[in-house]
Amino acid sequence: MLFFSHLSFSLLFFCFLPSVELFNMINRPNRVIQQQKYFQAPSQTPLWLKGPRDKVYAIVAFGTIGFALTGALYGTVKYV
Repeated sequence: MLFFSHLSFSLLFFCFLPSVELFNMINRPNRVIQQQKYFQAPSQTPLWLKGPRDKVYAIVAFGTIGFALTGALYGTVKYV
């Protein structure tokens, strides 16, 4: 019984040992002030499109919605 408890502790310890990637994710520079200045600066761009990947997300989301609505309209016209 003692061997089993030691074995399970060893497996848990080595499987969930913090890796270098985890430390790199934790020890990142604090860019809150820089990001706050960027997002709060006056511009003509809507806030939901200011991020680095926001345009890609918007294109994918609106493309999916447009495709779904087009399919629904096509199905409705075909049904009638």
